[in-house]
Amino acid sequence: DNLVWEAFTQLQFDQILRIQRRWLLGTGLRFDLRSSPSDEVHLGISYMYEYEQEKDTSVFHRDSRLSSYLSVKKKFSEHVSLSMISYYQPRFDLFSDYRLSLGTGLGFKIAENLSFVLNINLTYDAKPVIDEEINSLTYNIRNGISFKF
Repeated sequence: DNLVWEAFTQLQFDQILRIQRRWLLGTGLRFDLRSSPSDEVHLGISYMYEYEQEKDTSVFHRDSRLSSYLSVKKKFSEHVSLSMISYYQPRFDLFSDYRLSLGTGLGFKIAENLSFVLNINLTYDAKPVIDEEINSLTYNIRNGISFKF
């Protein structure tokens, strides 16, 4: 009951980081370390294939990566919740080429289906695209209103 087989895919475009296209495809195991109405803790370990095409260059990458994550969710009350997830994604053939990211979300319930949300994401890419203006460490902060149907 505490072990789940997962599969995932993702398609990304990022003008700021000069990524024309990044396609991820992976599969692996998730271990449910804790699951209760107010707390959840999950650990995931997966194989991930990555195809990345850089913007404004002819460079593309086809890499196999380990994708591991730790996910924690905490419900403090009926109205306040916190979620955090961290990823570590090194290449299998070159562990010095890795990504490390941390995402945190804070939610405040306003009404039955309406919440205010604040999300902070921090990402470190040891080998970003070939462009002197691209930093290895990037972040974004977003807030907004969430409505659940």
